[in-house]
Amino acid sequence: MFLTKLKRIFKTAIVNFWRNGSINIATTGIMTVTLLSISILVILTFLGNSLIENFKTKIDISVYFFSEASEEDILKVRDEVVALPEVREILYISKEQAWERFKVQYSDNPVISQGIGELDENPLFATLSIKAKNMDQYSKINEFLSNARFKDTIQKVSFDDNKTQIAKLSLITKTAQKDGAIVILVFVIISLFVIFNAVRLTMYNYKQEVKIMNLVGAGKWYIQLPFIIEGALYGIIGSIFSISILAGMIFLTKDAQNIESFLYGGSSAGVFKGSLTEYFKNNFLLIFGVQLAAGIFIGVLSSLIAIRKYMKI
Repeated sequence: MFLTKLKRIFKTAIVNFWRNGSINIATTGIMTVTLLSISILVILTFLGNSLIENFKTKIDISVYFFSEASEEDILKVRDEVVALPEVREILYISKEQAWERFKVQYSDNPVISQGIGELDENPLFATLSIKAKNMDQYSKINEFLSNARFKDTIQKVSFDDNKTQIAKLSLITKTAQKDGAIVILVFVIISLFVIFNAVRLTMYNYKQEVKIMNLVGAGKWYIQLPFIIEGALYGIIGSIFSISILAGMIFLTKDAQNIESFLYGGSSAGVFKGSLTEYFKNNFLLIFGVQLAAGIFIGVLSSLIAIRKYMKI
């Protein structure tokens, strides 16, 4: 008996859904755009966070020493820095090593090679590249290097430039997320309004049937459930369209290779840890699940509001 009633409820909901015609298409379209916007915001958040995290792993404090500083003094600074609990890794590059790397790097450039040949002495500086165990510890290391007793040895510390870049990148990411959230909110409100009106139209078309079912003693939920399921169907179908469009945007765009080369520096070791396509494949069920849950929630909420306002049982 219960299964029979449930079957009738679903059948009625599906019939109601398909009978709305052009309104049905418009409502599903709005739901699709809403869910697609949510998914794009999730992916943009992934890109922004990946960029920041990967940039943080590449960031370091570069310490440049005066050309007059002796290697003994430089190595003393290095040993003191190594002893700091905040330091994870340190790399010392002497003037000679820096000079040899420079010559190898520009060996194919005849102009620079000619200029190198005309120099009487090494113009480069000895440097220390310091990586902290986490981002919060760079300021302590920078403070240690700013000690007055190093003023005759250390010429420049480059941390402030990197710190500014991270701050700017974080601001851009947060702004994009905030603006994206506003756009999504607008689409959610539009979806609620459109589905609300679609369900209201269905209730108007079936008002005689509702009265008859009420008179013969049909239960409250037996009457209301078809309209609630109708709202959920908008979310389910919208999520299917949305995930299909999103997959097409990621996998089938003719410029996808150029986009990934730009984002990832032409290799998996580029700007991001892993590719956008890999992220989508690995998190497909999560992305689709979020879309499906959001779609059903919006659809059911719209139906409940319409039922509460227009259906008197």
